[in-house]
Amino acid sequence: MKTVFHNLQNFYEYLEKLGPSKSLKIIQNVGYERVNSLTIKLHKDRIIKLAATLTESKILDLLNNIPEKDIIEIMAYNTDEDLIFYVENLTIQELKFITAHIIPQHIAMMTNEIGRENSVKLLKSIGVEKCVGIISYAGPEDLLRLSKQIDIDRLIILAHAMTLPQAKKWIRKRGLSDLVPLVMSIGVDNILVMLDSLGFTKSLELLELLGVEKLIELAHKIGKMKFPHYPSKEKTRGKMTSEYKAI
Repeated sequence: MKTVFHNLQNFYEYLEKLGPSKSLKIIQNVGYERVNSLTIKLHKDRIIKLAATLTESKILDLLNNIPEKDIIEIMAYNTDEDLIFYVENLTIQELKFITAHIIPQHIAMMTNEIGRENSVKLLKSIGVEKCVGIISYAGPEDLLRLSKQIDIDRLIILAHAMTLPQAKKWIRKRGLSDLVPLVMSIGVDNILVMLDSLGFTKSLELLELLGVEKLIELAHKIGKMKFPHYPSKEKTRGKMTSEYKAI
């Protein structure tokens, strides 16, 4: 009897705080048992705050697509403000993928280390699947350490230059620590030139052959070189033709 009374009391409070229309539509679409289960396992005030802030469609998407245990764990490790920001700035498919592949503690770690805005920027700009794949493979600690040494925008540019399999291969062979001296000493643009000119495999082989310090030294020496004029094929072809005609 106490349980029934408690449930009725909670239900009345939801009706009062959220409004009858929103409360009843959530129950109608998700089911009373699911809603009641969450109200028993989660803090009532947090549920009311989240439900009052998020739109009806967002709430229904979350409850219909994210498993109950994941919702409970995410709420245990993340603040209401952070959760609201993620839900409002990521699609339900992105949220579903993230919760399926990253544990709530790591989501909270990202938020605490680089902020929720930068976390979403990384996920959206790199692409959720690629970013989550890199985090899962490298470990969140290493990626977050890197994001503190290399600004987010440059990190995004580097991530775009590689496919996920290539990024995993780089991490497996060289880790992430090489990127810091490379970016600081030769710059992102020159790294992109190397990847574009040699290709990913040859660039990685060159790095493994020389090591970071020697590669940086070589890049600086090449930068100081003065090269003779090297005519393009078209100019060379034209010159040869005119010389031939002269003969």
